[in-house]
Amino acid sequence: MASLQLRGQTGGSAAVSLPVPDHEPTIRTRAEFESAMIRFINDILPEIHQPLKVRPQVGRSTPLFESGLIDSLAILHLIGFVEKATGRPVPPRKVVMKFFRSVEIIAQSFYPEKEG
Repeated sequence: MASLQLRGQTGGSAAVSLPVPDHEPTIRTRAEFESAMIRFINDILPEIHQPLKVRPQVGRSTPLFESGLIDSLAILHLIGFVEKATGRPVPPRKVVMKFFRSVEIIAQSFYPEKEG
């Protein structure tokens, strides 16, 4: 499991384990990517992003911004997850709301189906 170093506002830091691999990807399909991201948002994000006081119950089509679940700071954690899970950086031009509206849209944007 991957570890991500996060720094808090008071200067403290914590290592957070993400449900993505350190080396060989175990996420092989878009459906697995979506499932891992849903687990991240529902279970891990509330632990590392303090404004989330309750555990969300996000599904693949839940509107993340419109529902207030993801804010301008939480998106940074989500971008970190996407980069770790895909093994590729998120291009700056794609760090806009339209690519992060829901888990389904994030998966379509950053984990394209492989042609067989």
